[in-house]
Amino acid sequence: MIRWIGCNMRRNIQNNLINSRQARLVAVLLLALTVLLSACDVQNPPRQSTPTPSSTVKAVLNEAYTPEPSPLPATATPTATFTATLPPTATPTAKTITSQALPITHVQLEPPHYAWGRDLQQRRVFRSSDSGTTWKEVTPAEVSGGDYYSGSIVFLGANEAWLLVSKPDQTSALFHTSNAGALWDRSDLPFAGGQMSFIRSEGSAEANGIILADLGVGAGSQWVAVYASSDSGKTWTQTITHTPGEADSSLPAGGIKSSMTYDGANDLWITGSMPIDNFLYLYHSTDLGKTWSAQTCEIQPIAETVMYETYKPFWVSPEQGFLPIRVFYGSSEMKTVYCHTLNHGVSWEFLSILEEVNIQYFFDSTHGWVGSSSRLLRTIDGGHTWEDLSAAIPVGESIVSFTFGTVEIGVLITNPSNFENIEENKLYLSINGGSSWSLLPTSLLP
Repeated sequence: MIRWIGCNMRRNIQNNLINSRQARLVAVLLLALTVLLSACDVQNPPRQSTPTPSSTVKAVLNEAYTPEPSPLPATATPTATFTATLPPTATPTAKTITSQALPITHVQLEPPHYAWGRDLQQRRVFRSSDSGTTWKEVTPAEVSGGDYYSGSIVFLGANEAWLLVSKPDQTSALFHTSNAGALWDRSDLPFAGGQMSFIRSEGSAEANGIILADLGVGAGSQWVAVYASSDSGKTWTQTITHTPGEADSSLPAGGIKSSMTYDGANDLWITGSMPIDNFLYLYHSTDLGKTWSAQTCEIQPIAETVMYETYKPFWVSPEQGFLPIRVFYGSSEMKTVYCHTLNHGVSWEFLSILEEVNIQYFFDSTHGWVGSSSRLLRTIDGGHTWEDLSAAIPVGESIVSFTFGTVEIGVLITNPSNFENIEENKLYLSINGGSSWSLLPTSLLP
């Protein structure tokens, strides 16, 4: 505004002094005013823009990239965060990732960067301290060189594990380590081995354990015994047993008991199959196996006549769990049904139906992954809907198993020979919930 007023004043003075008798004096004044108002002909300098700083965020899959882990669910310890580092990706001077094939078929991730592994027969134990990249076998020497049948393995935290192996004489040996496999304690048990579970309550020095001992099969039946321990496996008490030929107890001898689940207190679930139409094999005990009751889930009809095979429930909290059920119908058709519970397995409700899948891992009440050798699906709404991630499976690889340490960080085990050699598997890492996978440069230390 001042500049505009000054410019107009100069023009008015010039017009009024054309015929003035005091032209000389005004001329001097005009000259001074012209100098003072010379800004009328000066342009404002252009506004300077602040340069945008170059990004300091490293690209995903950068060889130095360490992902920021997603927070664990509210029930987990705040410090229990699993981290992992991805292998290097291709650069202008492409690097080749060397990955040693491993006999590991299942991995369990433990915060902050540890992992346990086992083989298919559950007779060999492996451990990693760098998120599954470098592995060392820590199997007890007696098992490696002994005459044992397939076993059962339980991992509890980053350093504790149990290995149960059966002997030909219907006895078994239990090995326990609390220092990541450096040393193992051995207990010889006077009963056959079988499925095993251990859970330690918060603040407890000892872990509670259950063994479902296999007493043999015959004529469409499988006889079992249940043993319980409250001192990390040092001593065991039998809670139920079947004697071949005796009358059925509340847990029938009939059918195949394929899996057992334990809650760490008094509840047990046994799942399996029986060749009876429309019969769901799901039994629940609230007294460590002394008595049992059959449970059900009102499954959406698939066909008039079906047969069911129940997998073990997958628990994500003390109250919430998912129950996978394989459904057989027609001549060879199969689907997989999911039921879930919100009341610690007192009752089960139908959730969803998928084309056949036989691998599952649920991280919490909303995030889960299921699949088969060639399929991978993910849910982020508790199993109501599923997203197909099968396109992310490495080309030419068959899925063996998968697990997740957070909702983003997961490990995928694949077999490149279509299971012709299950001793040669590859491990892949994902930092985006299974949307993509990167080959880990695995190695097995001597």
